[in-house]
Formats: sequence, structure tokens, C-alpha cells
Amino acid sequence: MNYHKPTIFITISVGMIARNLLHNNFYELLRKKYHIVIFSPLWNDEDFIKEFARDDVEFKELKVFKAGRFEKFLKIIHRGLIY
Repeated sequence: MNYHKPTIFITISVGMIARNLLHNNFYELLRKKYHIVIFSPLWNDEDFIKEFARDDVEFKELKVFKAGRFEKFLKIIHRGLIY
């Protein structure tokens, strides 16, 4: 791994974000200039790693937040206040 490059952190919580960020030239452009650390719930998924692993890319665990009753209640109120 080349740690002489600046490091950039990317969070990928769902597959759609992975597709949008990592399945195009953006990912390759980032890799040329940065050491990339990807935080994702899929950090240890074999297929995910096989598809996106490179020498200058690391994978770290991103824990998924589970909303409780109170958070769900606040979300409903928030939606009502904004819209």
C-alpha cells in the first residue's frame, strides 16, 4: 500500500452508492491521487472485495444504524414540519 498519497475516506452504506461511486472513472481517478479507505457494511463480503479491491484501497467496517421507536417518531415529525 502506498501511504505517501493523501488518504480519502468513502462511506458506502447501500449497493446503489457503490454502483454510483465505484463503477465509473471517478473511482479510477481517485485511486491515482489518493489512498482510499472504504467504510461499508459489506467490508468483508467476498464479492464486494473482489470487485473493488486494489493495492491502494482498504476496507473498514461501517456499522448499520437501527432506528428505535423514538428516532422513527422524530422522523415522522420532521417530515411533517418540512413538507
